[in-house]
Amino acid sequence: MNTLCTLFTSTKPFLGHDAITQRNALANWRALGLNCLIMGDDAGAAEAAREFSFQHLPDIEKTSCGTPLLSDMFAKAQASAATRLVCYINADILLPPSFLTALYLAAQRWENFLMIGQRWDVSVADKLDFGSGWPDRLETIRRTRGKLHSPWGLDYFAFPRGMVRQMPPFAIGRPRWDIWLVWTLARNGIPLLNATCGAPVLHQNHAYNHVPGGSGASYSGPEGDENTRLCAEYAPTLNTIYTSTYRAEWNFDGVRIALDESWGRWWWFTKYRLSLWACAMAVLRTILSSRAF
Repeated sequence: MNTLCTLFTSTKPFLGHDAITQRNALANWRALGLNCLIMGDDAGAAEAAREFSFQHLPDIEKTSCGTPLLSDMFAKAQASAATRLVCYINADILLPPSFLTALYLAAQRWENFLMIGQRWDVSVADKLDFGSGWPDRLETIRRTRGKLHSPWGLDYFAFPRGMVRQMPPFAIGRPRWDIWLVWTLARNGIPLLNATCGAPVLHQNHAYNHVPGGSGASYSGPEGDENTRLCAEYAPTLNTIYTSTYRAEWNFDGVRIALDESWGRWWWFTKYRLSLWACAMAVLRTILSSRAF
């Protein structure tokens, strides 16, 4: 069992396609030797925890719609884990072995840090085999069927236990909480590590029929609106442009951690600065035009 990091997640009911993707993820994490805290009391969660020898924490605070609160999950995961690092992860994410390498190197370099990364979207319909040779099979799926998601699509957050405190009561699986976390930690001077290139993770595609008040293709609805309100309240100066994986100044390439001097990050940073400059010029033109009359 890996003693460096504990994963924590909340599952949807183990029904239909969700049962396949979630069991694939749990089998993947077990194959890596990682421990996991399965949080919440959705149907099948306790049974899955027993099957994969993971810990089950059923009592998690919820919204009025019954969705687990991330604030309670983060607090209880950090209190329950015995490892130095913890990692919130969505219950449909598949990890390569290089994920552990990135964690180890980050823990050697920094006392506090946040590791994030883009995901590769893949369609998976059946149970995956995590027997001998599984890392090669996973990489083949990524190369042949994967599509790299937007830099704003963040599905895991690894950090030292005890580092994240006083999270607003965000609902899990709804927008804005992830960019609030990146923004807040970056503003507090926490190093951000982008492991997209060196530790490519796979996201098993799914619908959003489970979202109260949302549609089959949306993860918003009333709880998404509340997350947006909380984000505006707790981070009134947050700029969404500045919260993608490109916000991370450090990069893991599969072998080492180094400052990210790639053209992609340079171009993103330039566009961000230019957008601020364009806004400033537009305001100035408006002021000058009003004075002309």
